[in-house]
Amino acid sequence: MRLINTSTGALEEFTGRNIPEYAILSHTWEEEEVTFKEYTAGSYKTMKGYQKIESTCRLAREAGIRYAWVDTCCIDKSSSAELTECINSMYRWYGRSKICYVYLSDLPATALLEAGLAQCRWFTRGWTLQELIAPKNVDFYDQDWHHRGEKASLLQDLSSITGIRPAILDHKEPLSVVPVAERMSWASRRQTTRVEDTSYCLLGIFGVYMPMLYGEEENAFRRLQEEIIKNTSDITIFAWRFDTAAAGLKPPVDTSNRIFSSILASSPSVFRGYDLVYTSPMLVKEFRTSNQGVLLHSRLALERIKSKPFAFRRYILPICKSANGSGFGVRLRKLDTGMLVREDPYHIINIDRFRSLHCAPRHLCLLTELTPYSSSSPWHIDPLRYNALQLELPEQLELRDTKPWAKWDDESQSFFAPQGTYRSCIAAGFGGRLSQRDGKGGVITAQVTCMFYAIVEWFAEENDDLKFTIIDHRSFDAAVNQINTDISECDYQSGGWIKLLQNIDYYKIPKQSSVCFETNREGAKAVVSFAAERVTDPAICQRPLWRVVLRWKFCETKDVPSAKDLVMA
Repeated sequence: MRLINTSTGALEEFTGRNIPEYAILSHTWEEEEVTFKEYTAGSYKTMKGYQKIESTCRLAREAGIRYAWVDTCCIDKSSSAELTECINSMYRWYGRSKICYVYLSDLPATALLEAGLAQCRWFTRGWTLQELIAPKNVDFYDQDWHHRGEKASLLQDLSSITGIRPAILDHKEPLSVVPVAERMSWASRRQTTRVEDTSYCLLGIFGVYMPMLYGEEENAFRRLQEEIIKNTSDITIFAWRFDTAAAGLKPPVDTSNRIFSSILASSPSVFRGYDLVYTSPMLVKEFRTSNQGVLLHSRLALERIKSKPFAFRRYILPICKSANGSGFGVRLRKLDTGMLVREDPYHIINIDRFRSLHCAPRHLCLLTELTPYSSSSPWHIDPLRYNALQLELPEQLELRDTKPWAKWDDESQSFFAPQGTYRSCIAAGFGGRLSQRDGKGGVITAQVTCMFYAIVEWFAEENDDLKFTIIDHRSFDAAVNQINTDISECDYQSGGWIKLLQNIDYYKIPKQSSVCFETNREGAKAVVSFAAERVTDPAICQRPLWRVVLRWKFCETKDVPSAKDLVMA
């Protein structure tokens, strides 16, 4: 660390923990700032910026502090290694200072502090955010270097201006208790001269470190988010939204043209307003980045689609909750690869506890890279699939499990496969309590639990080529558990369908199109069956898809239809 001797004006270097007590300056850069090169050359005393260095040293001397640090002249910015070290250390340097002097160059000496403080440019700059938070002792000075107050005495005013909790400003609470999105919101209205500095100035706020790569521009913010994810399980990092008014954008008029984006934010500005509603993040287990996207292990909420039957639901990733326990999240859309993409980046969704369900915890992959449809932001992507098999269930039958889940979409009630997939195996478990009034004033009922298995030939066009079967789950309990585990672990390209065939033969599972269940009435059966056909539905799939329609009915035992034998080979 390079410090100015406040008595001699000489620059002295200190390393490691062997650093003396020092004062530090916080200010906004203006004309004729004194750089390291100019300071060491001695050609600085006529420059406008020297007045700030001189005043800082004077105040430090008067306080009995032998050294001072000023960013303009204490960093050799011509050395990329030194610049990286300094930026990564900056938060600690401000935090370890004896006192921080804040120079407000646009606060007139005659202005009332109550009226003029909030208008100061210092509160709009990116770097000054950490310079306010990190030091415990902060003194504020106007443009004539008149003392105007301390952080401790101005705590409520500073909190009101910046949105930062008073307990954080006066170090009564650590930064770690504040959700990631709330910390991002503090920087949402601040600017920096260099695009990259919008990210670099936040390293200390999040306790992360990374190399400086000037020239990377917006990619710096993606790297920052990836570093944050490596060091926390706080998924409020996804609690951002595009503010169309602030960005000068018009929200989409055509709601049928669905809009998608990366799960990662584009800049701190999209976190504006987070702290107005939300209080605490949802808990997740696995949370890390990969070369495909962000991986996490979490529950998804299933939001009912009002325009479709009850079973059709959209995915919401729960992210945070408010003080009254309400959940909030972001909408996701599942792609044909099994990965998920952020949908509707204009909103954070209030999860309606009465209209939403929660599925079991899943391993999810959230995309961080999309191919832009146009130069505008956010991006549009084509959500259509190449291959799909849709299940259509009647009332009183509820879908309970689907495998592999990564290839199942609750929104369209469909299994799907990427382009180029030839054959796949799938499983769907469903059941329910069937009931129907008979002609004698009574009610006939049956409890059914079904498993539906299929080996799908995606390019087959004839129904005779279908390789499906439906069975009573309870009659093959051990077999079902093994088969479902195998299907969950298989990959579409790995020949998992061969293992399914082997298990069906090994456990002597019948290959049939219908299955019977006992009812509460002697001599009557409940029959659950399916029929499959090739149909065209451009809203779900680019190519013709398989639609499997499940049906049920009550029959007298003597009238039960014989199950059609199916070939699965």
